[in-house]
Amino acid sequence: MLRDLDLLDVYDSSECNIVEDLMVPCIANSVSYIRGVGFFSSGWLKLAAEGITQLVANGGKAAFVVSPILEAADWDAMKLGSQAKESPEILAIFSRNIDELQKNLEENTRNTLAWLIADGLLDFHFAVPRSRDSQCDYHDKVGLCIDEKQDRVAFHGSFNDSIKGTLNGEAFSVFRSWNEGQVAYVDQHENRLKQLLANHNAQP
Repeated sequence: MLRDLDLLDVYDSSECNIVEDLMVPCIANSVSYIRGVGFFSSGWLKLAAEGITQLVANGGKAAFVVSPILEAADWDAMKLGSQAKESPEILAIFSRNIDELQKNLEENTRNTLAWLIADGLLDFHFAVPRSRDSQCDYHDKVGLCIDEKQDRVAFHGSFNDSIKGTLNGEAFSVFRSWNEGQVAYVDQHENRLKQLLANHNAQP
C-alpha cells in the first residue's frame, strides 16, 4: 500500500533516481495511475516496466494526458493499439501473458505499448490548444497514484517521461492524502488531472 512506502518530501535527480525511487514504487502499489506530462516517449515504459507490470497485476490501469509532440514510432504504436480495439484480428496479435509483461516492456517496448492500449490498460489523451493559432504546448508534469484503500500520492515537478528526462536536473515534490496538511494539494492535483481527462480544462 502507498502509505507503507517510505516516501521523501522532495525527490531531486542529483540525489536519487526519480523513476526507480519514486515512480516505480508508487505505481506498483496502486490500482490507478494518472499522469499529466508535457513530453512522453515509450522509453519511459522501459524504465518503469516493473511498476507498470505490478499495476496491471493489481488489476489497475493508467491514464496519460500528454502533449501530441511524439516520436513517429511511438505515435504509430499508439494508433495501432487504438485500431486493435476495433479489430479482433489485430487484437489477437497482441495477446500476451501477464508473466511476460515486464520482459516485453523492457525488450519489445512499442509493441507492448500497443497491446496495453488495445487491452484498455493504458489510455492516452492529447492536450492541444483550443485555438489552432496558439503557439503554446501542454507542459505540466503531475502524477497521481491511488491504491485499493483509496490512499493517494500526488507528485508535481519538472520531470518528463522520457529517457532524456532521466539525464536532466529534475525534481518532484510529493504529497500524501493521509497527511492532513497535504490533502488540499492532493485534491487539487487530482481535480486538475480529472478535468483534463474529461476535456473540461479551460486553458487557452
